[in-house]
Amino acid sequence: MKGRLIPLRPRFLYLGVWVGRVPVGLVCPLFFLEGLLLAVLWREKTRALVV
Repeated sequence: MKGRLIPLRPRFLYLGVWVGRVPVGLVCPLFFLEGLLLAVLWREKTRALVV
């Protein structure tokens, strides 16, 4: 008997972006977004400590 499959969290974010009049599908790995968020938070933290 097979065990139940555990749903995995998505690893990619699929975006539809309009370039001019042409829709373009972008696939963005979530670790890029997580890294961007961490960089923004780190920058805001250091800016708050310096001022």
